[in-house]
Amino acid sequence: MALLLSPLFPAPRGSQLQVTTAPSSTACVGLGALLQCRFDVGGPVALDSLQVTWYFWEEKVAWYDQGRRKALRGANLPSEKELQSGDASLSLAAVTVPNEGLYRCVVGYKAQQHKGETTLHLLAAPTISIPRKPAVADAETSLLCHVGRFFPKDVDVAWLRDGQVLKGFTRSSPHRNADGTFNLTLTYTFTPTHNDAGNIFSCHVHHAALEQPIQEDVTLDILAGDRTGAVVGAVLGILLGAGAAAAAAIYFWRNRKKGFILWFSTLGSVDNSTR
Repeated sequence: MALLLSPLFPAPRGSQLQVTTAPSSTACVGLGALLQCRFDVGGPVALDSLQVTWYFWEEKVAWYDQGRRKALRGANLPSEKELQSGDASLSLAAVTVPNEGLYRCVVGYKAQQHKGETTLHLLAAPTISIPRKPAVADAETSLLCHVGRFFPKDVDVAWLRDGQVLKGFTRSSPHRNADGTFNLTLTYTFTPTHNDAGNIFSCHVHHAALEQPIQEDVTLDILAGDRTGAVVGAVLGILLGAGAAAAAAIYFWRNRKKGFILWFSTLGSVDNSTR
């Protein structure tokens, strides 16, 4: 996207050297960036009178001095032909989050020196990852949406159900990665029923690095509730019931047998006494 260059530091009246820079530039993490800086000396440029120096905050990152040039790794100045045309832009290869910030383009020509400033803003588009596993009917379950590797950290996220924004979801605080980008997790916890089978849940994400929001969908699969406990309980109940019935039968049988023996013994005693 073309940016309007404007002189942030106008040269004093009577000075021929003018330096113009873009107020800001935007680039994507991992790609190249071009920081525009142009100058005008009021005529042809004599390279043996030209000095160009770029600073990142207070650190010198690239410079050209009367035919000699040097740049830190990943930084590059224009060719001498481009310098002669008044182009002193700085190109950066594969920028990372630490490259974001204020840059200064300082141009010296003969006895004159002027500068311009530009701010580099970086963007990294988020990714979405949803672990997929079936839910169990009538058991609490959580849907997780991992939003990763985005920059800057401001991001809008939401869980949707059949296209409607859900209430009650939670989001973690953004966690900074080693490369300066951020991750977070969006969680929706609920207790599904068999009627929820086939519902579509969506993780919806909007971020400055995206031209339009992105989302990932997941269809809810429902498993039958775990009935193992109920089955085991029923079997144990039957066994206990059968055991109790058997014990009762044995008890009554033994008591009945004792009663029969006692009756028979008594009967024998009466008969002997009669005799």
